This record gives sequence, structure tokens and C-alpha cells, in this order.
Amino acid sequence: MKPHRMTSIQGRHFEGWWNTCLAALFLLGGMASAHGEGVFRVDAASAASTPDGQSWETAYPTLQAGADAAAAAGGGELWVKAGTYTGTAEQVAWLSGGIALYGGFAGGETDLTQRDWKANPTVIDGQNARRCVTVSAGTTLDGFTVANGKALQGGGMYGGTAANCVFIRNSAGVGGGMYSGTAVNCAFTGNTATYGSVGYGGGMYSGMATNCTFTGNSAVGTGAGLAPANAAGGGMWGGTAVNCRFTGNVASATTTGSELATSSGGGMWEDTAINCIFAGNSATAIAAGMGSATSNGGGKHGGSAVNCVFTENSTAATGRVSDATHGGGLHEGMAMNCTFTGNLAAAGSDDCHGGGAYYISARNCIFWGNMASNTPEVFGIIVTYSCVRGGHAGVGNIADYPKFAGAPDNLRLLPGSPCLDTGTDMDAPADDIAGKARPQGAGVDMGAYESAALGVPHAPVVGADGSGANPPTWTWTPGGGGIGQYRFGFAEGLWEAVDLAATAYTPPIPLPAGGHTLYVQERDALGNWSASGTHTLTVTDTAPPTGAVVINGNAATTASSTVALALTWDDGLNGSGVSRMRFSNDGITWSPWEKQASVKSWTLPAGTGYKTVRAQFLDRSGNRSAVCSDYIKVVAP
Repeated sequence: MKPHRMTSIQGRHFEGWWNTCLAALFLLGGMASAHGEGVFRVDAASAASTPDGQSWETAYPTLQAGADAAAAAGGGELWVKAGTYTGTAEQVAWLSGGIALYGGFAGGETDLTQRDWKANPTVIDGQNARRCVTVSAGTTLDGFTVANGKALQGGGMYGGTAANCVFIRNSAGVGGGMYSGTAVNCAFTGNTATYGSVGYGGGMYSGMATNCTFTGNSAVGTGAGLAPANAAGGGMWGGTAVNCRFTGNVASATTTGSELATSSGGGMWEDTAINCIFAGNSATAIAAGMGSATSNGGGKHGGSAVNCVFTENSTAATGRVSDATHGGGLHEGMAMNCTFTGNLAAAGSDDCHGGGAYYISARNCIFWGNMASNTPEVFGIIVTYSCVRGGHAGVGNIADYPKFAGAPDNLRLLPGSPCLDTGTDMDAPADDIAGKARPQGAGVDMGAYESAALGVPHAPVVGADGSGANPPTWTWTPGGGGIGQYRFGFAEGLWEAVDLAATAYTPPIPLPAGGHTLYVQERDALGNWSASGTHTLTVTDTAPPTGAVVINGNAATTASSTVALALTWDDGLNGSGVSRMRFSNDGITWSPWEKQASVKSWTLPAGTGYKTVRAQFLDRSGNRSAVCSDYIKVVAP
């Protein structure tokens, strides 16, 4: 079942490529005032008796108070000091139009350019109880960490424009991190979309994302009985993604009854992707009862993909009645100048087609090293001017090894590649995924990278200092042929710095648990950049989570042995996230570990008197919290 588009509850809709491009350009071009006029300051630690926001000494203590003051003044800017901001309403802050919020201040700044949002983390924390921020059209949020939001739509943020923000561990039925709007230079990490049997857009739902990363987000649907399950867009559902990277996102659907489980677009569902990398995303479907399971598009489902790389994405399905998987990399739609390698379509039956892509129109593409029991590379409608392992019918197609520089990390083409100059310029993009003009030679190259015949300079040799600290430090040495000027970042094309002589990099803030790969390139005197040298470091979460349990809303007595437990937990901004919990009446015999939930029904031991319930929480890195407890007195009915 294909997921239906959902209409904004506030009537705001995605306005199209042009309008969102204008919004991004307006934002990045410096729309804000550089001085104090129209500025309201916010400081969570403010103790001002009569705050008016006109100085740091008289800053408002909450985002909402500052936003209300700016709205009453007809608009303005909120300069927000580093700290954590929470609330008690349905959202931490509701922002009306014409307001711009800027995080990253240390306090004391007199000019917007003096802030540093990386060095001064400014956190909006929904405490797993409310949406972080609701944003009206014409309002921007810049330089914030948006964490632990929870809502039906947009757990982290609803609408508006976000720039230089981190969305982490937010949850909603639709758009776990962000619902609609525009995101520029943002990171979406560990957000979840789930609401019973459906979940759409774990990281972001609709809108436009530019220069963003989507890592470890999930869309989850769980059905029981006669309820089918549908999950789509683990990273992003619909909209447009430009220069984005989708890594390790999941769309997962499970049924336990007799209905269909369908998952689509582990990285992205539908619409447009330009200059994007889809790596290690997955769509999985399990029909544990008497139903069927279908998974489509491990990397992306539907729409169009231009200058994109699809590598090591997968689809998997297991059904008691039937199962099918299609398009380990891409399912349906159009692909232009894309590279597909190492993708997988797997199922318990033989209905596995298109390890690289399924039911698509492809031009100037490379399909090599993908896997499926049927049509392992591509099951296409029209495939032309493309390199396909094993061959494929169509004008201009070839079947020779493409000579990658170093798959799967470096998919540029080496000298002598049969894919050089053998594409067609018909509707070909003007630049490649890295911004290099097409063509560089006699014709357009196949694949996402243009004329990447690498002579000199050679890729730097990248390693680490071995200290084990977080944030970690990467180091590198030249590979030869360059002039000692480097660019580096956590994704090719999304550089942290360019043309620096530095040979080491330490991120300004600790990194979340998991693997992090730094890409480093060196430039020669003619302006040519080498291939990337890479090194992956794994950050381990060793800090235990914290938690609390409350019985019957903190009531003193009960006449029933069945009580309601309210659970809260926290694993820190850089933790791997709480995933399991367990309970005990005596601290010796414990219930099995189960998925975390904010409420649970529990049975006390028989008899009257004081009864204690103990709880413990487990994060995804295996760290256990200290045992927390609450007690209640059982009285005779």
C-alpha cells in the first residue's frame, strides 16, 4: 500500500523548488541584523526581576517570553544564550511569523557575527513530552540543538526554516525530527516516526533539505490483527533533498496478524534528490502472522534522482503467506547520472528484483556489484547510455567493468574507464555530484562523478591520534602531488573547511555514539582535488542512562494490586538512546527486558502494606541505569 500525502494541520504546504531556494539563499545571505536594534535576548539562567530582553542582564528566561515580546513588537530577532530550554505547554515555544531565533551566544555579544553555535550549544529539549518548537511561515531557527521532542506531527519542529541545527532523538507519527518547512546545513540523527501501524518521515516529512545529513533515523509501522503496517521514508518523506547524505536510516513495517506489512524508502520516499549520497539505508518488512510482506527501495523509493550515489542499501522481507523485495538501491522513478553499487534486495521467496534499482528509467548510470536473486543489477523500463554488469538492452549501454577508484568509498572513475565520455548530454546535469562541470572530456561521463581520472595529487593518508577522547581527533599526511592545502568533512561535498594547511581536525563538540568517517582531500597548484582519504572512528557510549518511576501518579495508597507506572529517562545529548526497560518487586527477580515506554501496567505482590516497584533502563550501547524505585501503600478494599 502506497502511503498517502498528509495535509498540514495549519494549512501550510510545500511551495515548490523556487520559493524554497529563495528562502535558503535569503537565510544564508545574512538576513539578520548585525546590531542590537529589534533584538531580544534570552538566557535560561536569567534572574532579572523585570526582564525586557534589551540587554543580557535583563534577558528573558524562556524562549516563549522572548518570542512573545518580539511578536508584540511586530517581529525581530531572539539572541539565545547557550543552555537548555524546556517548557510545560504543548510545545517548548510557539513562534509567530517575522521572528528569527539565533542560538550559540555565550552572553555579552553585541553583534550577531560574534556568536558560535558549535562552541556554545543551545538546546531546545522537549523532554519526550512535547514538541520542541512550532514555527509559523517567515520564521527561522538558526544554531540550535532540537532534542527529545514528541508530537503527532513534527516532534522536533513544525514548519518554518531551520539552519545550522541538529535534530536528535525526536519522535512523531509523521516527521519525527521536522514536519515540512526548509532545512539548511542541518543534521537529523536518531529521530523516529511511528504512530501505531504507520510511520512516515523519521528525520523529516516533506519540505526542502539542502546540505543536510540524515543518520540513523527510522520510520516504523506495527500492525496487529486486521491492521496492515506501513512505514515510509526512514530519513525523509517527500520533498526535495539537495547535497544531502542519507546514512543508516530505516523504514520498518511489522504485522502480527493477517494483513500486509509494507516498507518503502529506507533513506527517502518519493520526490527529488539531487547530488545526494544514499549509503547503508534499509527497508524491512516482516509479516509474523498470516500476512504478506513487501519492501521497496532501500535507499530511495520513487521520484527522481540526479547525480546521486546509492551504495550498500538493502531491502528485506519475510512473510508467512508471501514476501517480495524490489530495488535495493532505488525503487521506481527516474535516475540520471547515478551510481549504484553494493545494494541488495533479499526475501524468503524468489520475488527479488533489482538489487540496484527496480522499475526505473535510467540514463548515464552505472549499475555494478548489486545483488538480488532475479535481475541483480537493474530491472528497468528504459535504460540507456548506462554501464550494467551482465548487460542490458538499450541504446548506448555497455557491460565493461567501470574501474572505480576504490569502491564503495570512492566511486570516481580511474583513467581508462569505459564509462568516461560515453554518456549522453541529453538532459544531463551541468555539474556532477561534487560540483565539477560536465563534460570534462569529449563527452559526458556515466555515473555521479565526472572525469575523475586521478593522476596527482594522490589521496591523503588519514588516521587518528589514538587518544580515545570525544570529540576525537583525526590526523593526516599528504599522499603526494599536492601543495599542502586540504579540505575535509564528514561527507564529500559537505566540507567543514577548505584550503587549510592543517593536518588534524577535532570537532568542536562531542560526537554521538557510532561510526564517524572523515573525508580529506588535497589540492594541487592547478586547483585539482585528489580523491578522498578516509578514516572511520567509532565513538562508544559508556555513560549509563538515568531514569525514574512513579506509581499511580504519586498517590499514597491504592486498593488494587494493579498499578500504573509512569516512566521517564534520559541518556544525554550524546548518548545512544534508551531502548529497553525492566521491572522488579523485590530487586532480585526481574521481568524480561522490553521496549521502553512512558507508561506501563504492573502487578504488585499480594497482600496489604507498603509495596516497592523497581525499574532499570538499558541504552543501545548496553549501559544500564542505576535501579530507581517508588513505593505505595496497599490498603484493604
